[in-house]
Amino acid sequence: MVRLKHRYIALEVVMSKAFLKRNMKPKVITGAIRMHLNNLYGELGSASIYPNLSVRYLNAHTNTIILRVRRRFAEILLTVLPFVTATESTEFKNTDHKIFFRTLYVSGTIRSAQKFLIRNKTLTQSGCRANILALVSVGELFLHPSPKL
Repeated sequence: MVRLKHRYIALEVVMSKAFLKRNMKPKVITGAIRMHLNNLYGELGSASIYPNLSVRYLNAHTNTIILRVRRRFAEILLTVLPFVTATESTEFKNTDHKIFFRTLYVSGTIRSAQKFLIRNKTLTQSGCRANILALVSVGELFLHPSPKL
C-alpha cells in the first residue's frame, strides 16, 4: 500500500480589527481558501484540493495556522494563498472581513513546522510587549547601555 504524503504549511494570519480573534475558526479559514480556490482554479481545482485540506493547528493568540494538504496539491494551494484577502462573516450576511495569509514555512512533517514556529517565536505584539516588560522588571533588558554613534 502506498503512503499518502502531505505538506504542512505554516501561516501567519494578518487580519483587520473588525475580524475578531474569536471568529478565527478552522471552518472560516478553509471557507475563505475554498472561495478563492474556486475563483482561480474552478470547480475541478476546488474539488481536488478541498477534501485534502485541513487545519491541523490554529492559535488565535499568535495568529498562526498550520494547514495540511496532499503533496501533489501543495503548490496549487501556495499560489492561492496570496489571493485570499477577505472572509465572509458568519454573523452578519453580506459583510466581508479583511484577512490575508503570510506563508512562513512549508514542511513535510508537522513536527518540523511546529519546531519552526517555536524557533522563530511568531508572537503577537502583545506577547512581545509582555516579554519586554518582564525583562525590564527583572532588570535584564537595560544592563548594558547602547554606545553613542
